[in-house]
Amino acid sequence: MPRGSGIRHCGYCYKTGHNKRTCPSRSDESKARGANSASKRRCGWCYNTGHNLRTCATFKQLWTDYLKLIGAYRRRVRPLLVKAGLGRGALIAAPGKSDRGYVDYDEHPYGSGIKGQDVFLVRKIEWAQIAPIVLLRATSGDLPGGMPSIHSRAISTHYTDGIERTGWKAKFETEHRGRLPVDSAFMEYCTANDIRPRRSGAGKCDWFVLAPAPGELSPPALWASGMDNETAVLVRDGLKTFMNEHSKYAYTKTPENSPHESFVERLNKLTPHYVGRNKNKPMSFPQDVFVRYGCEDAIAPYAGAWKSM
Repeated sequence: MPRGSGIRHCGYCYKTGHNKRTCPSRSDESKARGANSASKRRCGWCYNTGHNLRTCATFKQLWTDYLKLIGAYRRRVRPLLVKAGLGRGALIAAPGKSDRGYVDYDEHPYGSGIKGQDVFLVRKIEWAQIAPIVLLRATSGDLPGGMPSIHSRAISTHYTDGIERTGWKAKFETEHRGRLPVDSAFMEYCTANDIRPRRSGAGKCDWFVLAPAPGELSPPALWASGMDNETAVLVRDGLKTFMNEHSKYAYTKTPENSPHESFVERLNKLTPHYVGRNKNKPMSFPQDVFVRYGCEDAIAPYAGAWKSM
C-alpha cells in the first residue's frame, strides 16, 4: 500500500484499519513484551529510561533555558556593538594579517602604521554566533559563540613584497574572520571559577574598528530574545553533537554521568553573570575594539568602500 494514503496498515498481521500496537491478532504476552521493550528505551541526553531524545522533557527545558541566556547576553551586548560602530560596511583593521608581519604600534602611529592590506570591509555578521561561550572544549564550535562572527574582506590586494597571491593563499590573506572580544561578565565568570579565558575558546581579539558602519545595526527579528530560528536550530544541533561526543567517553550510562548533568553544570555557573541581579549591570569590551582616532589619513581612500557591496 502506498505511503501517504491515510489508511493504517498493521505491521503484525498486514491488515488495514489498525496498527501493530492495537492488533487483535496479537496475544497478550506479545503485547506485554512490546510494552516492556519500550519501557527499556534509554534517552541519550539524560540517560533515563522510558523515553528518547525527541520526547525528553529535560532536553527541551535546557534548550529553552539556554536560549534565554543567549537572549540576555545579546540584550546587554547590543549597546556595545552600536558603540563600536559594527555592522555591514564598517572598516576594521587587523594588523599583521598580510605579508608585513605585526606592526609595533608603540613606534608607528596609527595613521602611518596601517596600510591597505590591513584594512578590511565588514561584509557579513553571523548573528547566530553572537552568544556567550558555555563549553570549555573543542566541541564548543558547534554551539553559538564558538565560531567567528565578523566576516570581512581586504580593501586592497596590493602586497608590499611584490609576490603574486593566487588560490587558497590569496583567499587566506584577503579574508578575515574575527570573534567578538571577551566581555566583562565573562571575565567575572572566569575569575569566579578559576578559568583561563584562552581555554574557553574565546581567543584574542585581533581587530579594531577604523570607521563605523554607514547604517544602523540591524540584526534579524527575534535576535535579541535568542528565539530566532537560526539560533534555535544551531543550539539544538550543537547540543546533539555534544551529546554524541559525551557518549563516546561515558562508560556508565547513569543519569549522574549524563550529557545533561555535564552541560547544565556549566550553564548554571555562567547564567548568574548575565541574568538576575546582574542583568542591568553595564557590560564592557576592551577599549581597543572601538573606533580609533588618528587613522583618518590612512583610511581616507577606502571611506566609500561600502558602496560597492
